[in-house]
Amino acid sequence: MGTELLISFSDVSLDEAGSNAEDLKRHLEMVAPGVEAEQRRTDSRAQDMGAILVIILAGPAVVAVAKGIADWIRMQGKKPGLVISNNEGKEILRIDDMSSGDLRALLEGKIGDTVGQ
Repeated sequence: MGTELLISFSDVSLDEAGSNAEDLKRHLEMVAPGVEAEQRRTDSRAQDMGAILVIILAGPAVVAVAKGIADWIRMQGKKPGLVISNNEGKEILRIDDMSSGDLRALLEGKIGDTVGQ
């Protein structure tokens, strides 16, 4: 089994976070087809589709996922605030506003370090 990463969206409504999670999930399914991704609710009692995106990741997929996330952020009109955490809730990376070139390298390093643990 791979490493579980949780992606949440900061500074947006629950509905917008759910839409972002769904959109990023679809994008990652296209660019990294071997990666498992599912939406998860922030509150099990909520009616939303899931505002958190959970990715199950194995080592070889790190580069594809990092590129996919960076490309998805670049395609957004407004840069979304994004928080990547491990399955214990420890924040790995918080992205507020940076160029996608810097972002891809940063994502590869941080995600790669987490998967390698």
